[in-house]
Amino acid sequence: MNKLLKTLCGFDFYILSNIKRRDFLLYLVLFILIAVLSFISVFKAALEISENNYVSIIIAVFFSLFILNLYRLILSSLNRNDVNYESGTNLQKLTPHLIKFISLFILAMMIAYPLEIMVFENQINSNLRTYKSELVKDYSRTLENIQSKNIEEMTTAYESEKEFLILINEPENIRDVKELEEKIVLIEKQIDIDVKNFRKVINKSSFFAQKINILNKKIPLSFLLTILTIALFYSPLLLLLLNNEFNEYFYLKNKINRRIVENKYSEFIELRDQLFIKSTGKKIKISTKFSDPPFNLIPVASNIKNLKKGSLIKWLNTNNSK
Repeated sequence: MNKLLKTLCGFDFYILSNIKRRDFLLYLVLFILIAVLSFISVFKAALEISENNYVSIIIAVFFSLFILNLYRLILSSLNRNDVNYESGTNLQKLTPHLIKFISLFILAMMIAYPLEIMVFENQINSNLRTYKSELVKDYSRTLENIQSKNIEEMTTAYESEKEFLILINEPENIRDVKELEEKIVLIEKQIDIDVKNFRKVINKSSFFAQKINILNKKIPLSFLLTILTIALFYSPLLLLLLNNEFNEYFYLKNKINRRIVENKYSEFIELRDQLFIKSTGKKIKISTKFSDPPFNLIPVASNIKNLKKGSLIKWLNTNNSK
């Protein structure tokens, strides 16, 4: 289990070997579940858009690894070992990680929609068929309106030409009305062809965005799955931040990190002094405003006493009275 926690979740193998790992199993299960659902969700979304299995698998693998690394980043940036954290309320503990929660919320929403499309596929397809049918009807109606105007103009032009030829006594030059009727028939046939082609394109299209729109407007139950997905994505982070069983891990982690920084700082000070003596022949002495370098969290107490307002006058009055 230690190897899985190290490889998948980014936990330190040495620290895991020296602490109890009871609740780490729950974190691992949640993490694997999120990775699996993310792969399925992204694969579904990519397949809806690209309609290519190979491309969808590549995109799903990439995005699943992105989620994996996001959780590793969240874990590596956590700090649970300061006094303010342990003494604060749950809200105070979670507030500094607001950006992480917002990022996970957006990610969970992205993952939830394709999963919901899979779960409520029958209901979505029923509404989608109605939507596609309306699109075809609107397209057919638009074409008919456009071509009706063209036919009306052709008919008007034919009648005007006919009246003019009769007026100038050239009735033999009047075109046969069958020629006009044939053009009208061709236009109507073209409308039918265009509508059929449009219907084929509509039927082939997945309408992924429209499916999401149907989920939001027509299927209220989908919000339950959205909430569950968001809760699942928040669970590992909340487990790390609020479960005291992880305190031992973070305590040892911060202790090791602090020791590494202190050792590197000591090496730096030693090297700095050696280089200064070598270049100037004198030993360097640098004053610092903090008593815990290089962390610089505890200021050095000043020996200078600042008089409060009115204290000097009070002191003079005391000494004069004597």
